[in-house]
Amino acid sequence: MVSELGGSSNRREEEKERLHEEISAQEREIYDRQIRLWGMEAQNKLRNASVLVIGLSGLGAEIVKNLMLAGLNALTIMDDKKATADDKKANFLLPDADYAGQNRAMASAERASALNPMVKLNAIPEGVQQHGKETWKQYSLVILCDQGFEESCRVDEECRDLGVRFMCGAVFGGAGYSFFDFNGHDFLVQIKNIPYDDLEGDDGNKIDDEMTTIEEDRFEKKKFSYAPLRDAFSVDWTAKKYIRKVSRYLPQMYYPIKACIAQLGKGDFTDAAQFKDSWLREVEAAGQSASRFTYEDDDFETFFGAQMSPVCAIVGGIMGQETIKAIAEDQHPLRNLFTYTMVDTVGMSS
Repeated sequence: MVSELGGSSNRREEEKERLHEEISAQEREIYDRQIRLWGMEAQNKLRNASVLVIGLSGLGAEIVKNLMLAGLNALTIMDDKKATADDKKANFLLPDADYAGQNRAMASAERASALNPMVKLNAIPEGVQQHGKETWKQYSLVILCDQGFEESCRVDEECRDLGVRFMCGAVFGGAGYSFFDFNGHDFLVQIKNIPYDDLEGDDGNKIDDEMTTIEEDRFEKKKFSYAPLRDAFSVDWTAKKYIRKVSRYLPQMYYPIKACIAQLGKGDFTDAAQFKDSWLREVEAAGQSASRFTYEDDDFETFFGAQMSPVCAIVGGIMGQETIKAIAEDQHPLRNLFTYTMVDTVGMSS
């Protein structure tokens, strides 16, 4: 046993030395703090990864910032929209002047690149509709920000076919969501150990021995299954197996966010009354009564309008976190939905 443990320890040390050689001295200096946080192996996987972010909204800018600082090999930003005054309120990558009318990806590239010149940054002034599997297969992860639901479902399905990780999200005024699909990919998860004091000998008595060779932290690779985007938002909550559980499964923030997702790509809500009608449809579709929720009419005004920077930071932070976990194949992932509203002042994953 001692010999086996010693051999395992030596192999780990040799692997660490190999990774140190692969990451340059300059990189180790720049990424020192995060290497201490998630390790050299995870950093090496990040530096070999290539990610595509489509949609340079305020949410997209937050994600781009997080990934540039994480130290990817390459990041591609893509958008076919022109920057507006509302974009400038949340997208801090846009220049301070002369941004209006410029392509959002091209206008955000200079400041994004300045965050970390070691990451190869590419900006493409095109939309998601112009691309398919030939594009997605070039990347470790594809991220969609504030794109229409049907387009997001298409890209998710194509990425699943290719075995490419997929993520999407959106911010609606003071609320937002993110969805993750890392179906079939490995993650390193901790194995729960049986406390040594709880082990029993052959005679049924507790083992009383001061010596132990059981390691405190053990990990193994595990693949997780994820529902595709379309299935995740197409559940029939009135079905017999869900009807009594839906109030526990779904927080009240689910319904307004579902209404917002359904509206993506169809134009903005004109006022709170129109939004409330959409919210009521989602509530009734789940077999629920509006009377069980605490939202008041004024609250509905927070679910549309310009993206709020703090909400972009929260949702974008979660998406950046899950990107690092997915590419590094480390830590237990979220499966597979995160929602947040400033009205409820809470974020929830499910």
